[in-house]
Amino acid sequence: MACPRYTVTPGSTTTPARFGAAITLAVVGEGDGFGAQRGTVSLICADGTSHSLPVTAWTDRLISATLLEPATACASPHQISVHIPTTPPQDCNEKIAIDQDASQGVLDKISSGSDAILVGVFFLGLIAVVSIFALSHIGSITSDPEDNSPLSHNPSSGSKEKTTDDNKPDTTQKKPDANPGQGDTGEQAATPAADTAKDVAASTGTIGLLGQISGVLGTIAAAAVGGIAGLLVRPSGQGSSGQGNP
Repeated sequence: MACPRYTVTPGSTTTPARFGAAITLAVVGEGDGFGAQRGTVSLICADGTSHSLPVTAWTDRLISATLLEPATACASPHQISVHIPTTPPQDCNEKIAIDQDASQGVLDKISSGSDAILVGVFFLGLIAVVSIFALSHIGSITSDPEDNSPLSHNPSSGSKEKTTDDNKPDTTQKKPDANPGQGDTGEQAATPAADTAKDVAASTGTIGLLGQISGVLGTIAAAAVGGIAGLLVRPSGQGSSGQGNP
């Protein structure tokens, strides 16, 4: 059995291959093929060193593999070597053109994408921390309802009967009003009640506004935490899906 002639796609000078991408080895013509028994595929560097490549599919007429970049420098020209386990075994080589600049560009994109993820995680974390701090501050404001009660600030609620220096009720008689029909007793009684009603309305409105702000801040904090989780999980998910579709 002679070595089959095959093409490597991509891998020509017009359409070079790049590290990290899949390559296809296809038999040319009707001659001998790769055989049904799976062998191995390797990348041969200019200095003769060999680097094994993962094979994803093997048939008599077609082989699919992934062109991994070697851990050490691998100068051009490059070759693809197919080891066919016949008797005796055969190593069939073909030239392959690799665009190493394009491969380096892919690595740079991956690195820049990781930097962008780190920046996004930082800003989302900052938003979450500020939102949680604001929530705790608002909670401390509304934690003691007695401090916000308008009755606690109303001096008329704690008024007591005026006493003399001897702790006895003041029995001093007031002079009779010259116009008893035009007294201001009703106005004096109405004023504290009106002030209390205003204080209650203002306090209720403030508490309601703080509650709305707390809800908005809680939503922002939860969204920030969810965004951080999405950024951290997405790269690993993309990596696992990419392996299934070389």
